[in-house]
Amino acid sequence: MTDDPAVLLGPGPRISQELEARGWSQKDLAEVLGRPLQAINEIVNKSKLVTPETAVQLAHAFGTSPEFWANLEALYRVRLAKQTAEIADVERRRRLYELAPVGELIRRGWIRAAGRLSELERSVCDFLEIGDIREEPSPPVAKLRHTPTRDPEARAQLAWVKRAEALVRTQKVGRFKQEAFNDAVPSVFDLARAPSDVARLPEVLARLGVHFVVVPHLPKTYLDGAAFAVGGRPVIVLTLRYDRIDNLWFTFAHEAAHVARGDAAVLDDRPDRIDRTKDPTERAADATASAWLIDPAAYGAFREATADRPTRRQIEAFAGRIGRHPSIVVGRLQHDDVISWSQHRWAHVPVKSWLAPWIDQVPTAA
Repeated sequence: MTDDPAVLLGPGPRISQELEARGWSQKDLAEVLGRPLQAINEIVNKSKLVTPETAVQLAHAFGTSPEFWANLEALYRVRLAKQTAEIADVERRRRLYELAPVGELIRRGWIRAAGRLSELERSVCDFLEIGDIREEPSPPVAKLRHTPTRDPEARAQLAWVKRAEALVRTQKVGRFKQEAFNDAVPSVFDLARAPSDVARLPEVLARLGVHFVVVPHLPKTYLDGAAFAVGGRPVIVLTLRYDRIDNLWFTFAHEAAHVARGDAAVLDDRPDRIDRTKDPTERAADATASAWLIDPAAYGAFREATADRPTRRQIEAFAGRIGRHPSIVVGRLQHDDVISWSQHRWAHVPVKSWLAPWIDQVPTAA
């Protein structure tokens, strides 16, 4: 009977069919049953239930059984209740996927796959640190910066930041003092000479009271790094989208500049690409990062001495004099359009392996 169209539509349409077959109007049926016309209209329009008493009356009026009308009403209401529950579940799932890229969170092991919707809902809410799905998450990053040609989804960015927050809360770092950090940070770049020295960066930052972690970027985001605070201590997060020592050091320097300047929390999308549409805060962070990595006067003298056509030997010699890896020199020259991105690629070496303990690992497919 559940496949019967009458069940899908309820008693109302069936009553209309019976009336049409007899040439009756709703007013006629009201007079036959001795019921107000409004009551008949409400039953036909499904806003009023067919009670057992009404079922008996309809049975006598149409030559059917009371059970037929009672069952038709009951089955219709059960189906309606199921449909309402299904719609509510769909709306809950829709809201979950509005809040976060649920599939990606499960794939990365950030939340557990759940068989029941209520369990999945709880996992997402716990991850985002909200009480229920009606709430809006409160991101620690007030300012977002994107490339002009891409618009990363805010939900994926938020999930990335929340993961970083969760990871750094497990870390123990020293007390952060702004003045001490600002005094010490230029010497941190003494580690920018050799790839293996990168492994010491997290411990140096921890002594300065700064959290550090690497969280690979999520699909539909193009983030290189971020700087914000957790528990009153700065957090520097990198994605290492480009596994090159020059990219790591410039991105780190850019985020460290935000910390040194006391800037508001920020997500950075390709901070190595300077354009004049940036706000003063970003331009200042870029300038500070560039100066930390390569002394401006030394850089200008190098370009003049090489007539902007440096050889490998000249690049290596200059890098040695300033205590930087050649990749940092090449990256700066490429960024400044002194040389093309295809030139001197020998200098760019990978660096991820040296930071493996600090990288949030993404599970590989079985």
